[in-house]
Amino acid sequence: MPLGKLETEMLNAINAQREKAGLAGTVPSELLSQVAKMRSQDMAGRNYFSHTTPEGTTVINLLQAQGIQSTAMGEILGRTNGPDEQSVSLVVRGFMNSPAHRDNVLSDRYTYIGVGSAVGPGNMKYYAIVFKGG
Repeated sequence: MPLGKLETEMLNAINAQREKAGLAGTVPSELLSQVAKMRSQDMAGRNYFSHTTPEGTTVINLLQAQGIQSTAMGEILGRTNGPDEQSVSLVVRGFMNSPAHRDNVLSDRYTYIGVGSAVGPGNMKYYAIVFKGG
């Protein structure tokens, strides 16, 4: 399943931040992107924004259910109802201004990335970025 326009833009923006910090870019993973898309679509469809679903499921649960194991796995989430053409830059700016999100974007523990996006009510764009170590 190929990445959509906004997902590709998000992947490129995250890798640009990593490269600016002297780190290697992350490698896109189709399986991680499937999980990220599932996460963003679930949040948009059920109008919530959290690392935990209303039922208590986390991205780690979803990754493990897909047989993905690693000592380094993480997720960052962003959302904005800004214009489509500005949504990625708005969300990435938010990531880089948040110490916890910035640490994930710039972690040298992560090698692979999956990106998912979905649009919910009020043109709210949800982004889920899933990371995994090598």
